[in-house]
Amino acid sequence: GPKKVTGTATYAFEHALDEVTYAFPVQSTIAKGRIVSVDTSAAQAIPGVILVLTHENAPRLKTQEGERAVLQSDAVAYRGQFVALVVAETLEVARQGADAVVVHCEEQPHSVVLRADSSDLYKPEKVNPGYETDTASGDVEAALASAAVSIDHIYTTPAEHNNPLEPHATIARWSSDGVTLYDSNQGSHMIRDIVAQAFGLEPERVRVISPYVGGGFGSKGTAHPHIILTVMAAQVVGRPVKFALARQHMFAAAGYRTPTIQRIRLGADHDGRLTAIAHDVVEQTSTIEEFAEQTALPTRMMYAAPNRSTTHRLARLDVPTPAWMRAPGECPGMFALESAMDELGARSDGRWLVGSGVAASTYPTRRRPSTAIARVDREGHCSVLIDAADIGTGAWTVLTQIAADALDVPLEQVHLEIGDTLLPRAFLAGGSMGTASWGTAIVEAARKLRARLEEVHGVIPAGGLEATGEGGENPEAQRFAMHAFGAQFAEARVNRDTGEVRVPRLLGVFAAGRIMNAKLARSQFLGGMTMGLSMALHEESVLDPRFGDYVNHDFAEYHIATNADVGTIDVSWIDEDDRYVNPMGAKGIGEIGIVGTAAAIANAIYHATGIRVRDLPITLDKLLG
Repeated sequence: GPKKVTGTATYAFEHALDEVTYAFPVQSTIAKGRIVSVDTSAAQAIPGVILVLTHENAPRLKTQEGERAVLQSDAVAYRGQFVALVVAETLEVARQGADAVVVHCEEQPHSVVLRADSSDLYKPEKVNPGYETDTASGDVEAALASAAVSIDHIYTTPAEHNNPLEPHATIARWSSDGVTLYDSNQGSHMIRDIVAQAFGLEPERVRVISPYVGGGFGSKGTAHPHIILTVMAAQVVGRPVKFALARQHMFAAAGYRTPTIQRIRLGADHDGRLTAIAHDVVEQTSTIEEFAEQTALPTRMMYAAPNRSTTHRLARLDVPTPAWMRAPGECPGMFALESAMDELGARSDGRWLVGSGVAASTYPTRRRPSTAIARVDREGHCSVLIDAADIGTGAWTVLTQIAADALDVPLEQVHLEIGDTLLPRAFLAGGSMGTASWGTAIVEAARKLRARLEEVHGVIPAGGLEATGEGGENPEAQRFAMHAFGAQFAEARVNRDTGEVRVPRLLGVFAAGRIMNAKLARSQFLGGMTMGLSMALHEESVLDPRFGDYVNHDFAEYHIATNADVGTIDVSWIDEDDRYVNPMGAKGIGEIGIVGTAAAIANAIYHATGIRVRDLPITLDKLLG
C-alpha cells in the first residue's frame, strides 16, 4: 500500500524507543566441542558496553529446546552458534565489543557432510509437518524387474538459504506488564507462545507487534535464537534491546533448506504407462533438534501407478537445524520427480544450443484455525481485526478485499488491523495457507455481523456492533484431495563453447482456485518462478567440511537470480471454482510458483545439449565436463 511505496511503513528494527540499546553476537568458530573459557574483560572495558552475556551468566530458560536453548550450556553443536552477546549504547560499540570477546573451546571431531551411504542414517517418526515417513503399495521391486522400460537415477539438491530482503530483527522491551517485542515474523502468536514458554510467562504477558515484514520464505515462521537472546538481554539490562542479524549470521542462525540425495526409480509398460514409482530420500538434520523435510510427498499423489513406494532417511550432523524454505518438500522433490519423467529432443541455433522443457507443479491446499472480529460503528465504518501477517504477499490488500466483499460495503469503509498479538489469534503466514485460513475467519465474522444487523433492522446502536468468526480445519478435506496444480515451461540456451546457460523465457500456467487479486497473484507466481530459476542455475550454500560452515555466506558469493538473469516470464491461470476448499474458493499461490521450475529448466537444458544434470545448481562445469 501507500506506506510501503512511500517508505513510511515501519519494519521491526525501525521502531523508535527511548533508551534503546543494541546487541551483537559472538559466534562459535568450531562445529563441535565445549567452551573452556570466555574472556570478556576487554569487551567490558570498552566505553559504551553495558553487558556481555555468556553461558556463565545468562538467565536460565524455563524450556530448553534445540537451537533456542541459547547460552544455556558450554556445548557447541554447530559452527556459527551464538556463544555470547554484547549489549551496548550503539550498534558500532556492540560490534566492537563482540570482536573483543575471546572464547576458548575444546574442539571435538565433527561430521558435517551428507552421504547416502552413511551407516547411521535413521528413519524419523514423521516428516514435516506430520506425514508418514514411508509409504508402500504393491510390489515395486517385482514391477521394476518386469518393466518394459525403467530408469534408476540419483538427483541432488544443495543446501539453500532463505535470505529474505529484510534480515531477521527484534526489539524487546520489558515492563511491569511483561515483555513487548517488535519482531519480523510470519506469525506473531507463534512467536508469543514460544517466548512465553521459554521465559515461564503467561502468554498474555507477551505482546508481539509485526505489522510489516520484508519477506520470510519460511525462515520467519518460528522463533530462532536471536529472539530469545533479545528478550533475555532486555530483561537483564532493564532497557529496550535491538538485535538485527547481519546477512552472514543468517547462514547459521535462521534456518535453511536441507540438501537432499534422491533416488528415483520408474518403470513403465510398452504403452508408456507407469507400472512402478519409487522415491527414496536422504537428507540432514542437526544433533540438537530434528527437522525432517517431506521431500517425497508429491510423488505419493502426482502420478498413478499400481506399485509405489516412498522413503525418508535422516543423517544427524553437526550443523544448524534445517527449517522451512519456500515450498518445503514439494520444491526439491518435484525437481527429482519431474526430471526423471522427462524425455525430450534437441535443436540448435548457431553457437547456441536451444531446448525447451516442461514440468508439473503442485502444492496442497489447506487451512488452519484462525479467529477474526468484525465491527461496525454507528456511522457505518467497519473494522476487521485478525493477527494475520503480511510478509510482502499483499495480505493487507487481499484481506481488506475479502472483508469488503463479505460485508457488502465499499473497500474504503473497511479498516483492517493485523500483525499484533493483541488481535484475535491467527495461523502464521506459511504453507500457502494464509489467505485461506484468515479469509475463512473474516467471512464467518462478516456473516455473523450482517445477521446481527438484520436483527436490529440496520439501526446500529451508539456503541456499534461486533461479531467473532472462527475458521477451523476443513472437514471437506476428509472427503476430497485438495491441491493446486500448474505446468512450467522453459526455454534454455546453452553456449557450445563456454557452457553458459541463459533462460530467455519461462511460462507458468496454474489452476489455483479463485484468484483474489490478479496483480498480487501474478507477483506471487512470478516471484516463485524467479526463485525456481535461481534454484536451477545459481543457489548453493557451499559447505567447508574442514570447519563445518558455509563459506559463501553473503550476497557477494551466494548467487541469486538478478534482473540480468531473468528474461521473459509469462504467468497465466485458468478460472477454477472449487466450492469445497473455503468460502472464498481460494487456494494458496505463495509456493506453487517455485515448484517444478528447476525441473523444467533442467529438462530444457537436456533437450538442448543431451546432457542430463541431476545435481543442482546447473553450472557450466557440469555441462563442459
